[in-house]
Amino acid sequence: MIANAVLIILLLLPSFLGLRAFIKRLNGESCCSSGNSELKINPLDKNKSHYPYKTLVKIEGMQCKNCARCIQNKLNESGFYAKVNLRKKSAKILSKESLSGNEKIEKIITSLGYSVV
Repeated sequence: MIANAVLIILLLLPSFLGLRAFIKRLNGESCCSSGNSELKINPLDKNKSHYPYKTLVKIEGMQCKNCARCIQNKLNESGFYAKVNLRKKSAKILSKESLSGNEKIEKIITSLGYSVV
């Protein structure tokens, strides 16, 4: 019974996040609808050697370069060193702390209306 509930939640969550991003675009709340370019925000510490941990995250829902820049900026503001690739739909993320589980990264990306796969 509990396993079924967990499975249903895991199946519905990406649909919900995708719908939320779609509604944001319709209401003009997304980077795609604004027509403005996102300004690049660099990490405070630009020295890559200070970030011993790295991970690659696949991201769904990015539609344009502003989507990628928005995600990259938020990750960089949050203490990571990130490079988001729109074409590959992924982000290379460097961190000063262990990335086991990636919960913080996933929370940042999903809070912006995108899905981590």
